Amino acid sequence: MVKRLEMEGKIEKIPFDLNTVREAIDIAQRDLYAAEMNLQINDEWAYNISYNAVLSAGRALMFSRGYRPKGTFP
Repeated sequence: MVKRLEMEGKIEKIPFDLNTVREAIDIAQRDLYAAEMNLQINDEWAYNISYNAVLSAGRALMFSRGYRPKGTFP
């Protein structure tokens, strides 16, 4: 599946960089905290922030494996 995504231009191989991984994790943690703080104010917005945290965590995983998303998605 990874090779297919590379061939389709949806991901690309990059050198591993621990700082990039750490930054994505930090963003995910920040967003989870923000979501928790907003839960009592506006639960719908808190869910949106949580979704962004999941995206950042997924990017961190990709970066840790030496890949990054590429191109545009519908």
